Amino acid sequence: MPYRTQSSDTSEVVERLQFDHLRRMGRKERFERGLARVDESLDMMWRAFRRRFPDASPEQLHVEWVRVQFGNELAERVQDFLQCHQPANIETPFAAR
Repeated sequence: MPYRTQSSDTSEVVERLQFDHLRRMGRKERFERGLARVDESLDMMWRAFRRRFPDASPEQLHVEWVRVQFGNELAERVQDFLQCHQPANIETPFAAR
């Protein structure tokens, strides 16, 4: 069976180089790089929410995030909860950017 790359836009040579590089890294470095990618993804997500809702408070941003992830019903419940209960700190490291 011929070798097939994981991604259609990556050549076999480049993919093999990437995998070889990953194999040479230790577990700790792979884990740290994975966490860095998660942080970058969250940062991009919150920046997109900030652009989409420029005047929204951190609470409103979280409600919109819930709406996207879980739907309107839960987002409305979260919004109702936040109107009755003021959390001590709902700010995220990404929401203020």
